[in-house]
Amino acid sequence: MFLRKSYINQIKTIVSKEKLLVILGARQAGKTSLLYLLKEEVSIKKKFNTIVYFNFEDIFGKKEFINKQDFYDFIKTNTGADMQDKKTLIMLDEVQEVKNAQWLLKSLYDDKKYQATIIATWSGMWQLSSGWSSLVGRWWEVTVYPFSFKEFVESKWLVFPTKIEISQSLQEQFANLWKEFCTRGWYPAVIFANSQEDKITELGKILTRLVEKDIAFWLNKQELPAFEKVLQYVVRNTGNLLKYEAISQEIGISKKNIESYVYFLNKSQILYNVYPFFKDKTKELTTHPKLYLWDIGLMTFLTKNYDLANDGRAIENNTFLEILKNKKHIHDEIKIYRKLNNSEIDFIYQYTSGEIMPIEIKSGNETTIPKIFYSFDEEYPKTKTYIKTTNNISTKKKLADTDKNVIFSPNRNISNCI
Repeated sequence: MFLRKSYINQIKTIVSKEKLLVILGARQAGKTSLLYLLKEEVSIKKKFNTIVYFNFEDIFGKKEFINKQDFYDFIKTNTGADMQDKKTLIMLDEVQEVKNAQWLLKSLYDDKKYQATIIATWSGMWQLSSGWSSLVGRWWEVTVYPFSFKEFVESKWLVFPTKIEISQSLQEQFANLWKEFCTRGWYPAVIFANSQEDKITELGKILTRLVEKDIAFWLNKQELPAFEKVLQYVVRNTGNLLKYEAISQEIGISKKNIESYVYFLNKSQILYNVYPFFKDKTKELTTHPKLYLWDIGLMTFLTKNYDLANDGRAIENNTFLEILKNKKHIHDEIKIYRKLNNSEIDFIYQYTSGEIMPIEIKSGNETTIPKIFYSFDEEYPKTKTYIKTTNNISTKKKLADTDKNVIFSPNRNISNCI
């Protein structure tokens, strides 16, 4: 089992001082594996006398508790854990299978009688449930993503380079790994599958599970064909602007239903909408987000294109997700930038400090500075650094007449640039 150190360290820090932690993420992203790894951590074993694990998805049908005492008795009977003991750590997996779980956790958190530390995991569209606002301020949250490229490299027992500029031999080695990474996606089950056929099989199982467990719960069976039609559309149009009326006209489904389905796709972590960065509505795009997939393997499976390593849409999607997975702060934002004359910069990274960093995604090896960087710098002079990705080239230049760096770096190394 691969040790995802950054998540383990983050979780250990939180449970050392907090009573309730919620781990979020798409199905099959690796949340359960993290719980098993956490149980074996020396520091956790020293802090807690009792560590128990319970998976609510193992129960046929959704579980419902009358009150917190009913829940307490259930945990005591099934795990032997005492929720009144502060030296107890209780891991509750797939808690979305419990009816009104948010109210239950709120009650347990607020009742001083219950001293145990709770880690709960959620898959799918848990945010659609009512009552989550009542948990604000009562819980800590960690979102688990499918593997980053760094984790993928480390799963091969290699050391991921921490510098922007690395040797040519290393560039070639990591370029080959990047091609593999970009073709099949980043879910752990896919990465560790032995053969290409097994990887494709795992992708199919993940997609089926997403639809049957999450989407089908919220939609009528009669709506599933229309939903799948929208899913096929967004997969084919990864990286394009999301315009509901245009989609409606093209595929013959109402705008209202498309909006609903896209909302479900976002909440179930299949689709990610990236919204515009702007300050002047007369010159810059202010509406219409761009569509990106949480995992490129879904594009591989649904389009039957098993060679996406040189596909421009896939490269842009992959690089975007590398930026997302390696954010420096949970509240940093990633946005798109487009002028009304259609000139654009792929992404604007906004730090919580207020600093912004434009990022242009390219797959060739040109090291010319994009013209739009100059006009952007006139509009946003506080920008300090610009990024343009490449296939293999790593270098720096100065933006003319300024002391600002333009960094050229391979897409696979974007995490070192943020």
